[in-house]
Amino acid sequence: MFPKKESIPLALRLAYRVRRSVGTHGLLRAVAIAWFHCLEWLGDTWFGIETRRSQSLHLGRFCHDYEATDYRAIMAGLRVVSTLRRDVVFLDYGCGKGRTLAVAATRSFRRIIGVDLHAGMLTVARNNLARMKRSVRCRDVVLINVAATVFDVPDDVNVVFLFS
Repeated sequence: MFPKKESIPLALRLAYRVRRSVGTHGLLRAVAIAWFHCLEWLGDTWFGIETRRSQSLHLGRFCHDYEATDYRAIMAGLRVVSTLRRDVVFLDYGCGKGRTLAVAATRSFRRIIGVDLHAGMLTVARNNLARMKRSVRCRDVVLINVAATVFDVPDDVNVVFLFS
């Protein structure tokens, strides 16, 4: 019988994962993967949110499982949007656990709208936004539980974020 995962020391579990990753991907790719995961952990820690774990949602054949957008892509996109003007109304289709919303909320946007079909994901997003550690500049954040195909986009939306 194998010991339970919780009883194995964290350092030993990490060493095993690194060894397995090097064997599967080679040293350079394993280092790149580890660096990516480190950046994701740092981002979630910086904002005080939990968005890293992928999740199977079982919403139907036209819906994707949850997978967060990486922080580098979000920051690059928001840098461009921030230079446009201060009158930004930001819409995130499939906002999931709210990683993109959390980063956007630190910008001086007029309003942020998150749309997701999965009510459980929106609950996590609400909790993440409520416990953010970074200063929130946009206080008008609305989360809506509806399919993107039937959502009526407000007339003032001028930036739409789509992932996957």
